[in-house]
Amino acid sequence: MKIQIAYKFTGEDRKQLEKDMKKVCSALKSKGHDVYCTLFDKNLPKTKKELFQNAFNRINNSEIILVLIKSEDKSEGLLMEVGYSIANKKRIILAIKNAVKNTHLRDLVEEIIEFEDIDDLINKLNEFNI
Repeated sequence: MKIQIAYKFTGEDRKQLEKDMKKVCSALKSKGHDVYCTLFDKNLPKTKKELFQNAFNRINNSEIILVLIKSEDKSEGLLMEVGYSIANKKRIILAIKNAVKNTHLRDLVEEIIEFEDIDDLINKLNEFNI
């Protein structure tokens, strides 16, 4: 399956984010999935408008959107991607840290993976039927 990963970028610790996303991508790829994560795309457009158009085009070409939520901090870009995915009736899997309570996303998707930390998420992704 073609999987697009949506996650909060702005304000995140870049090194930690790269470590976490490498683990997530690796877990999904080991199950035979074609995974796209903007963090590792060397040819991203430069303007915000082009970045979002690229994200929306990639969502159009994906079968699954994996939404990763690790904190209560809001991400406008992430929420735009989720809204676009819902509007386009994409299969959305919400991977959300147990401690995150202040969100409506749990009410909007049917497939939810709750996790304690990234290693717990990786274990659950390995068991999850994607």
